[in-house]
Amino acid sequence: MILAKSARRLWWVAAIAVFVIAVVVYMSTKRPSRLRPMNYSVSLASSRDYWNYALAILPAAKAGNADAQFYLWKVIDFCGHPYNRWFEDASKPGRLMTLDAAMQEAARLNAAIDIVQIMWDRCHRLRELDSGILGNKLDWLARATKAGQPIAQATTARLRMLQDQAKHSVVAWATPTEKTTQPPIEGALDPRQLLRDAVASKDPAVLYEIASDQALLHRTDSRGQNGINYVAWLYVACQRGLDCSSNADWVRLSCNPRISNCEGGTATLMKMAGDNWPAVEQRAQEINTLLDAGRWDELGIGAGTG
Repeated sequence: MILAKSARRLWWVAAIAVFVIAVVVYMSTKRPSRLRPMNYSVSLASSRDYWNYALAILPAAKAGNADAQFYLWKVIDFCGHPYNRWFEDASKPGRLMTLDAAMQEAARLNAAIDIVQIMWDRCHRLRELDSGILGNKLDWLARATKAGQPIAQATTARLRMLQDQAKHSVVAWATPTEKTTQPPIEGALDPRQLLRDAVASKDPAVLYEIASDQALLHRTDSRGQNGINYVAWLYVACQRGLDCSSNADWVRLSCNPRISNCEGGTATLMKMAGDNWPAVEQRAQEINTLLDAGRWDELGIGAGTG
């Protein structure tokens, strides 16, 4: 009987040991997935509700995560002026229309109704529910920029160059605005140096920002040359991983069905370039060569260029 009891104890000890080992092995396989860093860009691309997305990344932004800080700026900004463009009542500035009214207005203007629905799905809850919970968008952008987040650096550079351009216009002829009377955005930083720092990452989103900066970087170049540079940088960004499909935001939000530039990919870029497509291909090849060689000073974005 003693032997039987001992055998039962040993059996239970062995069973418990096997169970514990199984739990440890299971948890070890699950822990990396829980601790894997969030891909903020991928998560944003799949998000239909930017309010939920913003709340999800807010703790990481507060904790100092530069990527979270940049993407928090991005969603707040996206749900600002771009949203207003589709929903602001032209007859009553500052007042936003309902979804039905905005769709009716888009139909009247022969604009893309599906874009109105997308903007509503993404932003209306953020616009209705954010009462300062998410913080100041420019503060988040400034933090991300100072931390060296490449897309934040490129974005800050563009905003600063736009502000500088607006201030020059005020000096020349225009009426002062809130933008022109504010202190320089990230005043101690050189926007061109920010772009040079950012481009070293070779991040496709940075290359997209630089594409949009061509007229600001090269003010003395002709509109035609800046157009070639713009499409060439876009082409390079697409080649290096930017989503340039027909579902990409930058394609959908700039799509004009009347000139059929909504296909995405190379087809859209070729329509944008028109007869200048060979020049675009040549410039894109030059940009790729310089990027691969790390010859940032020859890309036309550094101090003293343009």
